[in-house]
This record gives sequence, structure tokens and C-alpha cells, in this order.
Amino acid sequence: MTITETTPSLPFAAGDPRGVFLRAWAVATEVASAVTPEDAGRPSPCDEFDAATVRAHLLSVGHRVSALGRGDDPFAVGEGVEEVPGDDWAAAFAAAGEDVTAAWADDSLLARTITLPWAEAPGAGILAMYVSEIVVHTWDLARATGQSPTWDDDVVATGFAALQIGLPDEGRIEAFEAARANMPEGAEDFTYPFAAALPVAEDAAPIDRLVAWSGRDPHWSA
Repeated sequence: MTITETTPSLPFAAGDPRGVFLRAWAVATEVASAVTPEDAGRPSPCDEFDAATVRAHLLSVGHRVSALGRGDDPFAVGEGVEEVPGDDWAAAFAAAGEDVTAAWADDSLLARTITLPWAEAPGAGILAMYVSEIVVHTWDLARATGQSPTWDDDVVATGFAALQIGLPDEGRIEAFEAARANMPEGAEDFTYPFAAALPVAEDAAPIDRLVAWSGRDPHWSA
């Protein structure tokens, strides 16, 4: 299935970190909205996650980003939203995007320092980090369900740059263990979220370079 590129109406400038995040979220919303009940159990490139689990995790990430904007505890958000009202995932993702917009409306949040177990950065940098997570898991979900979204290369570039900073090629295991030691009680039991970076051709598409850096095979298929 091919998803036609759309340009969502956003309250922030395209280059604003909030606008970049919402552009990533718009693609995630399109992909999540196209998942059928028959797709739910399909395997994904994200080890141990089927399509339904990836979709649930993506929605939780959106809620966590809203929580960070409001100054709330992002770990109070569950790992995966398993059910949404009326099983209307399109509406749930759209609502999450609106919540992110409202939670991050204050421009000063972009400069406010946010501390997470694996990073400390201004809000703008934290949003870029979450762009990388949204793009990677949107790719996971698209691959699992046979979709071919049109990737926004500027969004992918932002996510890739953040991923390279937050997830260097060397020392990943050590970084994961350091994050585990700083996780709040009850959240420290996680498997390593990313494998070693995989090589790609010099002329590889931006999305292929990003997912390969996260340890995914860009040519993965169910």
C-alpha cells in the first residue's frame, strides 16, 4: 500500500522542532490509521513486536512527548496503549498530535532543560530525539503492514542527526546499561531497543540510512 504525501496544517513553522515532530507524527498517523485488524498480528522489524504492539508503542510515545511538554512524568505513561475508544486508531493518533501541540505551545519549552535517564538536553533536542523514535517505529509499522509512506527527508535528516548523537555506533551496550541504572523503579527491565548499526551503500536513501543506524535491515520484509 502506498500512502500519498500530504502537507498537514501545523501551528508551528516547518523548521521549528515542534513542527518537525508533528510532521513526523503526521506520517505515523497515516500509517497507523491504515492498519487493518488482519494486520495486527503481523511480525515487524522490531524484535518481539508485532504490528499491533508497534502501533500501541507509537501512540504511547506521543503521550510521553505531551507529558514532557507539560512537565509531567513521561514514565507514568504505559509502554503500549492496547485499546482506544471505538478501536478508532486514526482518531487516537490525531488526538495525540493535538495534545502534543497544546503541551508544547510555550516557546520557552524549547530552551528548557529536560533530563531523561539517557539524556539531558533542551526541549528542542529532546523533540529531535523523539523524532528519531517516531520515524523508526513508523518504518517498523509500515514494513509490517506492507505500506510505503512518502518520507519527509527533512524530518528524516533531523531524526538521523539526533540518533547519531544519542546512539553512537560504539558503546551502545554500555549506554543502554547506563540508562537502565537511571530508570525509575519498574521501568528498568527492558531489552536493548537497538542492535548494532548496519552498513548501507553511500547512495542509500535517507530513511534507509536512519533505520540501518538503528540496527534494522532496510530491506526487511515480513
